[in-house]
Amino acid sequence: MGGDSRPVTVAPAPVPRRPRRPDWAGRNYTLLTAAAVATGLGGNGALIAAAFAVLDAGGDSGDVGLVAASRTLPLVLFLLIGGAISDRVPRHHVMVAANALSCVSQAAFAVLVLTGEPRIWQMMLLTALGGTGQAFFGPAAEGMLMSTVSGEQAGRAFAVFRMAMQGASLGGAALGGALVAAVGPGWVLAV
Repeated sequence: MGGDSRPVTVAPAPVPRRPRRPDWAGRNYTLLTAAAVATGLGGNGALIAAAFAVLDAGGDSGDVGLVAASRTLPLVLFLLIGGAISDRVPRHHVMVAANALSCVSQAAFAVLVLTGEPRIWQMMLLTALGGTGQAFFGPAAEGMLMSTVSGEQAGRAFAVFRMAMQGASLGGAALGGALVAAVGPGWVLAV
Protein backbone atom coordinates (compact mmCIF):
# COMPACT_ATOMS: atom_id res chain seq x y z
CA MET A 1 0.00 0.00 0.00
CA GLY A 2 2.44 2.66 -0.64
CA GLY A 3 4.08 3.01 2.83
CA ASP A 4 7.79 2.95 3.55
CA SER A 5 8.78 -0.47 4.82
CA ARG A 6 12.24 0.49 6.11
CA PRO A 7 12.70 0.12 9.87
CA VAL A 8 13.00 3.32 11.84
CA THR A 9 16.34 3.60 13.62
CA VAL A 10 16.75 5.71 16.67
CA ALA A 11 20.18 7.05 17.55
CA PRO A 12 21.34 5.88 20.95
CA ALA A 13 21.21 8.45 23.68
CA PRO A 14 24.61 9.98 24.31
CA VAL A 15 26.35 8.60 27.34
CA PRO A 16 27.10 11.43 29.73
CA ARG A 17 30.83 11.91 30.07
CA ARG A 18 32.25 12.05 33.49
CA PRO A 19 34.27 15.23 34.00
CA ARG A 20 38.02 14.72 34.02
CA ARG A 21 38.39 16.93 37.07
CA PRO A 22 36.07 18.17 39.81
CA ASP A 23 34.03 21.30 39.16
CA TRP A 24 36.08 23.30 41.66
CA ALA A 25 39.38 22.41 39.93
CA GLY A 26 39.27 24.90 37.10
CA ARG A 27 41.86 25.59 34.45
CA ASN A 28 43.98 27.92 36.61
CA TYR A 29 44.03 25.48 39.52
CA THR A 30 45.03 22.64 37.22
CA LEU A 31 47.79 24.65 35.54
CA LEU A 32 49.13 25.88 38.86
CA THR A 33 49.17 22.39 40.33
CA ALA A 34 50.88 20.98 37.23
CA ALA A 35 53.52 23.73 37.35
CA ALA A 36 54.17 23.12 41.03
CA VAL A 37 54.45 19.36 40.45
CA ALA A 38 56.93 19.91 37.60
CA THR A 39 58.96 22.23 39.84
CA GLY A 40 58.87 19.66 42.64
CA LEU A 41 59.95 16.82 40.37
CA GLY A 42 62.87 18.84 39.02
CA GLY A 43 63.96 20.20 42.37
CA ASN A 44 63.94 16.84 44.12
CA GLY A 45 65.63 15.11 41.20
CA ALA A 46 68.32 17.80 41.33
CA LEU A 47 68.94 17.07 45.02
CA ILE A 48 69.76 13.46 44.24
CA ALA A 49 71.89 14.45 41.24
CA ALA A 50 73.77 17.01 43.36
CA ALA A 51 74.66 14.35 45.92
CA PHE A 52 76.08 12.09 43.22
CA ALA A 53 77.87 15.03 41.58
CA VAL A 54 79.64 15.71 44.88
CA LEU A 55 80.70 12.07 45.14
CA ASP A 56 81.83 12.01 41.49
CA ALA A 57 83.94 15.12 42.13
CA GLY A 58 85.82 13.29 44.88
CA GLY A 59 83.78 14.53 47.82
CA ASP A 60 82.85 12.41 50.78
CA SER A 61 79.68 12.06 52.83
CA GLY A 62 80.49 15.21 54.79
CA ASP A 63 80.69 17.17 51.56
CA VAL A 64 77.34 15.75 50.46
CA GLY A 65 75.93 16.96 53.78
CA LEU A 66 77.38 20.44 53.25
CA VAL A 67 75.83 20.72 49.79
CA ALA A 68 72.46 19.46 51.07
CA ALA A 69 72.60 21.90 54.00
CA SER A 70 73.38 24.67 51.54
CA ARG A 71 69.95 24.14 50.01
CA THR A 72 68.12 23.80 53.30
CA LEU A 73 69.59 26.82 55.09
CA PRO A 74 68.40 29.47 52.60
CA LEU A 75 65.08 27.67 52.35
CA VAL A 76 64.58 28.11 56.09
CA LEU A 77 65.96 31.65 56.17
CA PHE A 78 63.99 33.01 53.21
CA LEU A 79 60.67 31.14 53.54
CA LEU A 80 59.02 33.86 55.65
CA ILE A 81 60.49 36.59 53.48
CA GLY A 82 59.23 34.76 50.39
CA GLY A 83 55.75 34.66 51.90
CA ALA A 84 55.81 38.35 52.77
CA ILE A 85 56.99 39.32 49.30
CA SER A 86 54.42 37.12 47.58
CA ASP A 87 51.72 38.91 49.59
CA ARG A 88 52.89 42.30 48.29
CA VAL A 89 54.05 41.55 44.72
CA PRO A 90 51.96 39.71 42.13
CA ARG A 91 52.45 36.06 42.97
CA HIS A 92 52.96 34.93 39.41
CA HIS A 93 55.91 37.34 39.13
CA VAL A 94 57.44 35.87 42.29
CA MET A 95 56.94 32.33 40.95
CA VAL A 96 58.54 33.13 37.59
CA ALA A 97 61.51 34.89 39.23
CA ALA A 98 61.98 32.02 41.69
CA ASN A 99 61.88 29.41 38.93
CA ALA A 100 64.25 31.50 36.81
CA LEU A 101 66.73 31.63 39.71
CA SER A 102 66.43 27.88 40.22
CA CYS A 103 66.80 27.23 36.49
CA VAL A 104 69.92 29.39 36.11
CA SER A 105 71.59 27.96 39.21
CA GLN A 106 70.82 24.38 38.19
CA ALA A 107 72.00 25.00 34.61
CA ALA A 108 75.27 26.45 35.92
CA PHE A 109 75.63 23.44 38.22
CA ALA A 110 75.08 21.12 35.25
CA VAL A 111 77.67 22.97 33.16
CA LEU A 112 80.22 22.73 35.99
CA VAL A 113 79.62 19.00 36.40
CA LEU A 114 79.63 18.24 32.67
CA THR A 115 82.68 20.32 31.74
CA GLY A 116 85.10 19.76 34.52
CA GLU A 117 85.64 19.28 38.18
CA PRO A 118 83.37 21.45 40.25
CA ARG A 119 84.59 22.61 43.62
CA ILE A 120 82.55 22.00 46.75
CA TRP A 121 82.07 25.74 47.38
CA GLN A 122 80.71 26.18 43.84
CA MET A 123 78.23 23.36 44.34
CA MET A 124 77.23 24.79 47.72
CA LEU A 125 76.64 28.25 46.26
CA LEU A 126 74.58 27.00 43.32
CA THR A 127 72.56 24.69 45.55
CA ALA A 128 71.92 27.59 47.94
CA LEU A 129 70.53 29.63 45.06
CA GLY A 130 68.18 26.76 44.23
CA GLY A 131 67.02 26.64 47.86
CA THR A 132 66.42 30.38 47.78
CA GLY A 133 64.29 29.98 44.67
CA GLN A 134 62.28 27.26 46.37
CA ALA A 135 61.77 29.49 49.43
CA PHE A 136 60.10 32.11 47.25
CA PHE A 137 58.22 29.74 44.92
CA GLY A 138 56.43 27.72 47.62
CA PRO A 139 54.58 30.52 49.45
CA ALA A 140 53.70 32.26 46.18
CA ALA A 141 52.28 29.06 44.69
CA GLU A 142 50.24 28.27 47.81
CA GLY A 143 48.92 31.85 47.98
CA MET A 144 47.97 31.77 44.33
CA LEU A 145 46.29 28.40 44.83
CA MET A 146 43.83 29.91 47.27
CA SER A 147 42.84 32.55 44.73
CA THR A 148 41.96 29.93 42.11
CA VAL A 149 39.20 28.19 44.06
CA SER A 150 36.15 29.33 45.99
CA GLY A 151 36.25 29.56 49.77
CA GLU A 152 34.18 26.47 50.50
CA GLN A 153 36.41 24.30 48.32
CA ALA A 154 39.73 25.73 49.52
CA GLY A 155 40.41 22.92 52.00
CA ARG A 156 39.85 20.21 49.42
CA ALA A 157 41.89 22.08 46.79
CA PHE A 158 44.78 22.61 49.19
CA ALA A 159 44.75 18.94 50.25
CA VAL A 160 44.91 17.76 46.64
CA PHE A 161 47.67 20.27 45.92
CA ARG A 162 49.76 19.14 48.91
CA MET A 163 49.29 15.47 47.99
CA ALA A 164 50.49 16.25 44.47
CA MET A 165 53.50 18.09 45.88
CA GLN A 166 54.39 15.21 48.21
CA GLY A 167 54.06 12.80 45.30
CA ALA A 168 56.36 15.03 43.27
CA SER A 169 58.90 15.00 46.10
CA LEU A 170 58.96 11.22 46.25
CA GLY A 171 58.70 10.77 42.49
CA GLY A 172 61.38 13.37 41.78
CA ALA A 173 63.84 11.70 44.12
CA ALA A 174 63.14 8.26 42.65
CA LEU A 175 63.26 9.53 39.07
CA GLY A 176 66.42 11.51 39.80
CA GLY A 177 68.13 8.42 41.23
CA ALA A 178 67.13 6.27 38.26
CA LEU A 179 68.30 8.90 35.77
CA VAL A 180 71.60 9.39 37.61
CA ALA A 181 72.22 5.66 37.29
CA ALA A 182 71.36 5.79 33.58
CA VAL A 183 72.99 9.00 32.34
CA GLY A 184 74.97 10.55 35.21
CA PRO A 185 74.37 13.50 37.55
CA GLY A 186 75.39 16.25 35.13
CA TRP A 187 72.76 15.30 32.59
CA VAL A 188 70.09 14.97 35.27
CA LEU A 189 70.90 18.49 36.44
CA ALA A 190 70.69 19.70 32.85
CA VAL A 191 67.29 18.10 32.34
